[in-house]
Amino acid sequence: MQRAYSIKGRKIFQTIYKFGERKNGQSVRIITLPDKKFSDLQIDSRVSPKVKIAIVINKKYGKAWERNKAKRRVRAICSGFLKELQDGFYIVINPKNESKRVSYQKIESELKFLLKKSGLIK
Repeated sequence: MQRAYSIKGRKIFQTIYKFGERKNGQSVRIITLPDKKFSDLQIDSRVSPKVKIAIVINKKYGKAWERNKAKRRVRAICSGFLKELQDGFYIVINPKNESKRVSYQKIESELKFLLKKSGLIK
């Protein structure tokens, strides 16, 4: 996944967590927020033509190698979905502890299901 697709800035993250729509799966949680919401809240007037994605894992997840492995898996899954995703959205993906014990294919299917449920896959 390219750097152009990443979310940067504390204020943007706070807004996504405060106003975003949450969808929970067994091993993954996503928070989505349309780009238009930022201009409505007068936080960021720039409207991004692309989708912006962040993968967030806290230290409770496990050791550094476990967190890095989870991020690599989710990043690989997201790079496959980028062409299908609807533009103009901010997405925060949060793998849960259960994702350690789940296969790559299960995480991929669950993430795709959550993105479809949110209406982000075209």
